[in-house]
Amino acid sequence: YVYPLINSIYTISDRDSELFREYFPECRIKQVGDTKFDQVLIRKEEAIKKNVIPEFWHINSSIIVFGSIWPEDLDIIKPIIQKIHSKNKDWKFILVPHDPNGKIIHLIFQAIGKENSILFSDLDIIDTQRVLVVDAIGVLADLYKYAKIAYVGGGFKQGIHNVMEPAVYGIPVIYGPVIENASEAVRLNKLGGSYVVHSTDEFERYITSLINDKTLREHVGKKANSFAKKNTGTTNILIDDWKQYI
Repeated sequence: YVYPLINSIYTISDRDSELFREYFPECRIKQVGDTKFDQVLIRKEEAIKKNVIPEFWHINSSIIVFGSIWPEDLDIIKPIIQKIHSKNKDWKFILVPHDPNGKIIHLIFQAIGKENSILFSDLDIIDTQRVLVVDAIGVLADLYKYAKIAYVGGGFKQGIHNVMEPAVYGIPVIYGPVIENASEAVRLNKLGGSYVVHSTDEFERYITSLINDKTLREHVGKKANSFAKKNTGTTNILIDDWKQYI
C-alpha cells in the first residue's frame, strides 16, 4: 500500500521495470540504471593517479588480478596458477583475499610456493617473485588497472563480488556461477564481456585462451568496457529528475 504514495520508482534493469509495472501499474516507473557504475568510474579516475605497486614490478609485465578470493575460489584456481606460473614466465599474479587473514594467506603460500610469492606489506624487499599476495584491505579497486585479465571471487561461495571494478578497465573478467545476487554480472556475461566458470577445467580453458590469444583478450575486454560505459550517467539522470521536487 506504500508504493502508490511514491512519486517515482527508479529501476536499474528491464526486468525490474517489468516487475514493478506488473505489481504497481499506477506508479511512475523510470529505468535509469545503477549508480554503482558511476562510483566505479570515479574510483577508476582516482586509481589512475596512484602508484599502488612499484613500477619496476609491473612494467613490461602481463598481470592477472584475482580479486576478493575465498578458499572456495582458491580450490578452483590454484592448480592453474601453478601451471601458468611455470609455463608463462612473462605473466605475474596479484592475489587479493576477500578477508586477508592468516589462514587464506597460508593457503596461497602453500599452493603457489612461498619462495615465489611476496606480501603486499613487504613490497620494499621484493626480488624476483612473480606472485603478489595482498594482505591489506581497500586497495583492490586500485590494483585492477595493472591487469590484462581479472578473476573476481565469491562466485563459488555466497555470491559474486563487484565485477564492474575490473570491467571498467576494458579487460576480460572471469568468475564463478553464483551470480544471482548481481544483475551486472549476469548482463556482462550475456554481452560477452566475461566468462562464468563451474570447474577447474573450465577455468583453465578460458584463462589459457585469454593468455595465448591477445586478439581474443582485447575483443572480450572491449565488450566489458562498452558495457561499463553504456551504464554510466545514472547519477546525473537522477539529479535532473529530482529538480522538480526541490
